[in-house]
Amino acid sequence: MTRDQEQVSGADSLQNQAQRDVNQSITNNTYNSYYGVSERDARAIALDVYDQQLPALTASARARWASDCEEMTERIISGVLARDPSRLESFREPRLQVALGQAQRGYALSGDGSSTLRDVLARLVVETASETARSHRDLIVRQAIEVAPKLTGEQSNALAILVQLNFTHFPRAKSPLDLLNKLERNYADVYEGKLPDHAEEYSYMASVGCGVVSQFTPELLGQETTPVLEHLHRTHDAIMFSEFLPEELPSDAGIGAIGHLVLPSVALGCEGIPDFESTVRQYCADPEFIQRVASHDDRPSLSETEKSFAKFLTRRVVDHGKLKAVAALKFPRLKGVFDQLDRTRASHFQLSAVGRVLGCQTAMNLMPHDASLYEQIFSEVSGGAQQSAP
Repeated sequence: MTRDQEQVSGADSLQNQAQRDVNQSITNNTYNSYYGVSERDARAIALDVYDQQLPALTASARARWASDCEEMTERIISGVLARDPSRLESFREPRLQVALGQAQRGYALSGDGSSTLRDVLARLVVETASETARSHRDLIVRQAIEVAPKLTGEQSNALAILVQLNFTHFPRAKSPLDLLNKLERNYADVYEGKLPDHAEEYSYMASVGCGVVSQFTPELLGQETTPVLEHLHRTHDAIMFSEFLPEELPSDAGIGAIGHLVLPSVALGCEGIPDFESTVRQYCADPEFIQRVASHDDRPSLSETEKSFAKFLTRRVVDHGKLKAVAALKFPRLKGVFDQLDRTRASHFQLSAVGRVLGCQTAMNLMPHDASLYEQIFSEVSGGAQQSAP
């Protein structure tokens, strides 16, 4: 039975009333009040879980274990407070304590002090605290906590790059060269020398639940597996036209007449590659115009000038072979990363829900500037997949 409660306070005062504990915290300059488990309580629970996980160790190993567990626990508690302080209450739940213990033990036993593994596990425990027990996402996230410490850094990176290849694209790329520049920053700069060297590693990743290695390959039908760069060529076909100078345009489609159909572009001076030799300011076709031309329904609506420009573009198509040649000449590091993926048959590895979760979490650490993008992809794990733009 409850009792009547009444409080009166003056202006600008903060009042709390309850028949159980009220805890307070400040997150992002916001004063929060919540009931139940406090930060101190959560740390005490985490310490109890830590004690139960502790194997027989030497003093120095025990100190290292304690340090690793404390570091992870602080990140978990901070993450829960930042998202929803009231979810500290979940620290009382058996499923959260088991997940916390698995994360602590997995990180401590990894032995390499990987900041990426630490951050991935911490975020996954925060997700567990936020999820409804035995929901689809809760089950996936808790499985991911168990799997993450079983992967090498290179294998985790492989999951991240497969998430990128399968779920992201570059809609703001203006031309083949612009696309290669973006790929260089998002692939070569991040993954060069940091991916699995052998196809057998993908078989191992499948064995721990990150996905499956497809057995029904194009080779069974007498065909060849599509190389990574060719896959990217196909998914960005609307921009696969080489840049051009204004004086190269046909007389009935000068730059003044078709200026609204082009975008400015600066070529990189690809000597020896046809259509890529100029270093002066050039132009490329607006992808939206390419899409209009590609639509048979809209083609009759093109003006004579637009038809002339469209015909001009057909003579400047950049096929996969030319794109590959440019990549080899001007972007050798990028080509090396893609060649390694092709050599290890990474494209035959199909991500499971757990693999996708771990790929997204790893990508958040590798590319913090795009963390919101991978957070979005992660949030879609229990729903339909779609491509997102970095």
